[in-house]
Amino acid sequence: TQKQELEKKEKKKITKLKTRNDEDGNTIFLVPGTTIEILASYLGGKKIRIITNSYPVFENLRQYDTADIIMIGGDYRKNTGAFFGPIANDNLKKLKFTKCFISANGIHNEAISTYSMAEGETQNIALNNSRTKYLLADNKKFNRDDFYNFYNLHDIDHLVTDDHISADLVTHYSQYVTLTQAQTEEGANL
Repeated sequence: TQKQELEKKEKKKITKLKTRNDEDGNTIFLVPGTTIEILASYLGGKKIRIITNSYPVFENLRQYDTADIIMIGGDYRKNTGAFFGPIANDNLKKLKFTKCFISANGIHNEAISTYSMAEGETQNIALNNSRTKYLLADNKKFNRDDFYNFYNLHDIDHLVTDDHISADLVTHYSQYVTLTQAQTEEGANL
């Protein structure tokens, strides 16, 4: 609950920026995380297939009639609302996605990290099975580490953040990935 309120304005900017050009017919994977929960509310009215291992994301989407929603099963982690482990991983290994959207607890140089090794492994599989990979991260995630490094920033296609990061951070992280900043409430297309 506390994390949902942190950087909420910035998270809304980031997710609005990204969802403006999602095409009908895409198959999208959404991971757990408060930024991704906000993103889900913007995607719900589109004619797309959404696969998730996040119960809060599922709850945000189930009210919409246009999106097809598939929930990946597995072991449940109550504090994040995530499904993970062998069942989730086996299911994900068989699926392919047009796009995958992730968030992270930390981004430090090329390392993307999270608190849970098991959740990180599940996100790794989803990213590897996605044609285009997006990392949505507010300004507080940069130059931060968490317990488990689950992916390399070089392998992400787009990093979308808010406009509250310094020019030095933009320059530094642009060497690893295409970085886009949400400048206004309306945003722009990627």
